Amino acid sequence: MDRKTTYLITGASSGIGFELSKRLASEGSKVIAVGRNSTRLSNLAALSENISPVTFDISQIDKISGFAQRMISEYPSIAVLVNNAGVSDSVRFDDPAYGAARIETEIRINLTAPVCLAHAFLKHLEAQRDARIVNVSSGLALIPKKTSAVYSATKAGLHLFSEGLRVQTESDLLIQEVILPAVDTPMTEGRGSGKISAPEAASQIITGIRKGKDKIYVGKARLLPFLIRWFPSVARSVIQKDD
Repeated sequence: MDRKTTYLITGASSGIGFELSKRLASEGSKVIAVGRNSTRLSNLAALSENISPVTFDISQIDKISGFAQRMISEYPSIAVLVNNAGVSDSVRFDDPAYGAARIETEIRINLTAPVCLAHAFLKHLEAQRDARIVNVSSGLALIPKKTSAVYSATKAGLHLFSEGLRVQTESDLLIQEVILPAVDTPMTEGRGSGKISAPEAASQIITGIRKGKDKIYVGKARLLPFLIRWFPSVARSVIQKDD
């Protein structure tokens, strides 16, 4: 895969998205860094002339189609869509402070938005050489945490969407899924231990993208397929130990 490929990355203002953007740009790729925080995006763009910051809130589902049309018009070389943005409420489902508004927001950002983005960019990407849609999922798509029922469900949905879209795709467009372990980012601050760093996670994701893998298992998540098949109770205890 050409290192000068153009990437559009959501959730680029912090965490994994920030590190992906920084690393790819340093290696010569063009990065359209999408996020809600314009200040952080400006700081990111200051690191490399290869980064173009774009302030956009993907939770505005009705504006995604227009956003995609604008991006394709301004950056016709986009060949990789990285659906990285996400939010997580680490809370028991029966917590009195948890309710419909937070549930709807989590589903909209983690599942509805990436599905709509994939749909909006699909025809353009199918016409590109060596193009990809990369959906950033989680080991929680396979085994849920008790304190992340809705987050786990959204990642399970994104996992199955990736599988379904891969089956339907008749072009050379690759549908890749990233299965993450716990990553040390602002979203996971104060949660659990033994987390992989965001720069290391980004490095492994980029390697997997370039190798054209359907499923990119990062860090400890590489053990999940083996554990789920042969030692499911162990896999469950590992995922749920911090609940």
